[in-house]
Amino acid sequence: MKKTLKCKHCGNEDLFYTKEKYKGKFEFCIDKEGNPVFNADIHEGATYELRSKYIFCRECDKRVCRIDEFESREE
Repeated sequence: MKKTLKCKHCGNEDLFYTKEKYKGKFEFCIDKEGNPVFNADIHEGATYELRSKYIFCRECDKRVCRIDEFESREE
């Protein structure tokens, strides 16, 4: 059975996040009126690095659990 996340502070079961940093360059495409167009590949070639070892609740920004604890429970 696959483990699911739930915030013990607010009860959120939908959205969570990890804190990461990324580095890279991209070309941000716009049309003749300055509106963004086709920027789906904006993060292609970027490098990512975790800034925190925790998963956070998107609703209340509290820590939910450590990333490695959640990953080890999935197996």
